[in-house]
Parts: sequence; structure tokens; C-alpha cells
Amino acid sequence: MDKQIKTIIELFHKENPIKYTFKEICLKADDSRWIIFVDFPKDKFVIKIAANNFTSKERVTGWLKIIAAYKDLGYYSPAILKSINGNYSENIIFNSKSCIVWEEEYAKYHLYSALDKSVYTDKTGRYVYHNDVLAFIGKAAQKHYDFFPYKSGFVRFEPFGDNEVTDEVSECVKTLNILVKENAPQHIPRWEKIYDLYMENRQRLAGLYSALPTSVFQSDHFRDNLLLDETGHLMGVIDYNLAGCDTCINVFLYTVLFGYNYVKPQISEVDMLP
Repeated sequence: MDKQIKTIIELFHKENPIKYTFKEICLKADDSRWIIFVDFPKDKFVIKIAANNFTSKERVTGWLKIIAAYKDLGYYSPAILKSINGNYSENIIFNSKSCIVWEEEYAKYHLYSALDKSVYTDKTGRYVYHNDVLAFIGKAAQKHYDFFPYKSGFVRFEPFGDNEVTDEVSECVKTLNILVKENAPQHIPRWEKIYDLYMENRQRLAGLYSALPTSVFQSDHFRDNLLLDETGHLMGVIDYNLAGCDTCINVFLYTVLFGYNYVKPQISEVDMLP
């Protein structure tokens, strides 16, 4: 057994597992994540490791309240388990990175990727769990939870990570601005009109946004974060890395647009930039 992985498993278990499976989830300079699936004779567990600016011991402990609140709504999430030291997460060095590590019970329901597409997709191509996810978001929104002090990963007008200074949309616009000016100077006049319109709409929305209803959301209601039953219906969620407080309408809109919009845009010559 790899020495690093053995040391991590020993944070949560006194016995050696009969086997383990190591999986790399994300490997970036500012966001690295790994999973260790640990098998014992009678139980399976999932150990998660994260090195980024949005996973902390405080956040992991806060996830417990979200999981409990969602359980009251009828939705399941794997329990976060204490380490041998009695903590819900630990600080470690893994692959030369400062990381947070925690353990969860193995999920009781199926991951999206574990099921055949025919199980969770109907004859029209629509997800069987489509309405389930929207109902889940609606129920969480209706509660107006305020017990989690952190913002969601898709929050607008505010930073998400501890070292960030603005929201993700603004960061994307800033990056696009640079890309257009460096790689497509012929389109700068049109881009500047689009950018001015974006800034105008942003300023108008900023005055209203803070007054809109909020709640605490898992925030990443897509694909392998969904736990489904044998018929493809939603039973719960996993992975609270992006969880946080957010405006209800924002969560609904980005979820539908990014994950449940079945109309693929058709690009024609008229739509192309001149």
C-alpha cells in the first residue's frame, strides 16, 4: 500500500482495509482533489482529499448542518464521519500540497454514471430526475436557510473562495476581455459594445440582487453529484464543495441553463461575428 494513502486511511481506521481504490478528481494548480474508496469486510467508505481555497475544516463541519436540513426535506446525503481523533476533518500534506481530508459513508444510492442512460432518460431524451432536481431546489429555497456563513460556488457579485476578490462571472468576463484583445483584435469594436451592455446590466442588477430571497444550497446539482434510485429518480446528493448561501432565482436559472436545457443552439452564418 502506498505510504501516503496508508497514513491517510489510518486517520480514520485502526485496521487495514481489504482493498482500496485511488482516484484523481481534479489536478490544477489552485484546485486539486482526490478520492480513496476503502473496502472493509462489512463496510465501504469514501475518503476525500482537497487542496483549494474553498475547502476548509470549518466548511466541512458546516456541511453537517446542510445534510441534516436536507434529510428533514426527505433527501439523503452520505454521513460525514469522525476521524480517530474525533474530528470531522483533518489537515494533511498530500502530494506536497496542504490539504483537508474527511471521510464519508459509502452512498446508499446509485451515482449517475453507475446507471445505464436508459434508466434516467425518457423516450424524449429528458432526464427522469429533471423535475425531482427542480423540486429539490424549490424546497430548499422555500426554507430560506441562513445557518451556513459561506457563499455558493455560483454566487454573483461576491467572491466564493477565501482568496478571491470577485465572482466567477466577472472573472470569466475579464478573461474573455483579454482573449479578445490579444487574439481577435478585429472584433474589439463589437466586443466593447457587448462589454458595455454587460456592465450596464450588472450595475442595474446590483441594486436589486441583495434584496432577493436566499437559502443554502448544495449548488452543484449536476450528473455525478446526484444520487438516483433504480428508476432514475432523485434520492439525494453528494459533494458539498460548492455549497453555500445564494439567491434562489440564481440557483434555479444556472441549474436549468447549464444542466437541464435540452435545446442545442444552431449557429448559422448570420449568428457569426463579422
